[in-house]
Amino acid sequence: MLHAFFVCRSCRVVRDLGPLLSAAILLCHLAVSVHAADRIELFDGSDLKQFEFADQAWLIAPDRSMTCGFKLIEQGATKIRRRSLGYAWTKQNYENFRLRLQYRLSSGANSGVFFRTNPDDPVQQGFEIQLLEEVGYKQTGKLKTKNRNAALYDCQAARRHRQKPVGEWNHLMLECVGPQIRVTINGVLVNRVDISKWDKPRTNPDGTQNKFRAALSQLPRSGRIGLQNHGDPVWFRNISIETL
Repeated sequence: MLHAFFVCRSCRVVRDLGPLLSAAILLCHLAVSVHAADRIELFDGSDLKQFEFADQAWLIAPDRSMTCGFKLIEQGATKIRRRSLGYAWTKQNYENFRLRLQYRLSSGANSGVFFRTNPDDPVQQGFEIQLLEEVGYKQTGKLKTKNRNAALYDCQAARRHRQKPVGEWNHLMLECVGPQIRVTINGVLVNRVDISKWDKPRTNPDGTQNKFRAALSQLPRSGRIGLQNHGDPVWFRNISIETL
């Protein structure tokens, strides 16, 4: 036990603070332990039990990352296209949370992180943070500002771009508390959204159009978290979440 002493000048008594210090340290330790317990490892490289997905849609790669599966479809005599086998969804709904993960994209890959989403209709009943390898994508398709990497898809572009070159691992942190959404890429805050400002269907606060038939402010504040399989090779690892 730790011991510390002080002299009470009014009563000239030496008091042992050991028990009090020990109790304080124990309380701090318990507080840290409780906070750590709130953090859930969704994927640590060992298994995919925290997610739901179609058979072979997601696999553990040789480097212990989580990667998407797809089906090769022949188009004509020479062209082969990859077809998605489906998204990976958490088994639980999350409302206010801090999600951390690492992601790696192949050249031109189009993926995303869905949140507060209904898996039965992710296009209209949920939100997506776009993950896009822009250099390769520009060679195959038109790149819209609100669909670039780290954008709240179709609604607000990222203010900064901090993604690493193709093939390198990136760190993503997504924080959601009420209407506030924050996106951090590789330690830099790149997008901050207040969805209460989206008060009209199909319309962004700046007057541009989006895909949503309902105003974003009216969408549910709780739902699943999903990893998008768009038919492009992508990898995820070290996925964890804290409820806030």
